[in-house]
Amino acid sequence: MVSKRSYFFIGFFIGIFLMFSIFSFIIITSFKNGLTISIDMKDLSVPVSKKLQDVSAEELANVILEIKKNIPDITREILNSGKNEANLNISGFHIILPKAFVQEFESKISEIVEMALYKLIDTIDREDLVKGLSIKHQVIMEEFIRNELNNKKIDIELLERYSFPVKLNFR
Repeated sequence: MVSKRSYFFIGFFIGIFLMFSIFSFIIITSFKNGLTISIDMKDLSVPVSKKLQDVSAEELANVILEIKKNIPDITREILNSGKNEANLNISGFHIILPKAFVQEFESKISEIVEMALYKLIDTIDREDLVKGLSIKHQVIMEEFIRNELNNKKIDIELLERYSFPVKLNFR
C-alpha cells in the first residue's frame, strides 16, 4: 500500500518535472524565435534630442564667435582687393582723389559693413534656430532607427557555441 508520504513525493517530483519541462520549452522556444524587446521611441529620442540641442547650442555659439572674429579680415580683404585709387567723373571733368581720402573712405565703409554684419549676427534668434535643428535631428534619428534597427534581429552569443536572437521593436 502506498502511504501519504509517497503521494507527496510523487506529486512533488511530477510538479518539479512539469516546471522543468515548461521552463525548458520556454528556453528552447526562445532560442528558436528569440526575445523581442519593445522600446518606446520617445524614451530614446527625447533625451538624445535634448543632448543634441545642448551640443547644437554650444556649437552654434562657437561658430558665431568664429564668424565674428573673421569679419574684419574678410571686409578688409574684399575692400583692399581694388587698386586703392579712385577717379571721379563729374560732367566730363576727371578728378583723381588722393590716396589718403580713398583709404579713409575704405576704412569708414569697412567699419559700416562690420557693424552691420555684427548687428545681423546678433539679431539671429539662436534659441529658435537650435530648437529647429534639434527637432530636425530628432526626426532624422527616429527615421533612421525605424528604418535601420526596427525588427532587426541581433544574435547574442552565449558561451561560445550558442547564440540567442534578440529582436528590437521600436514603437
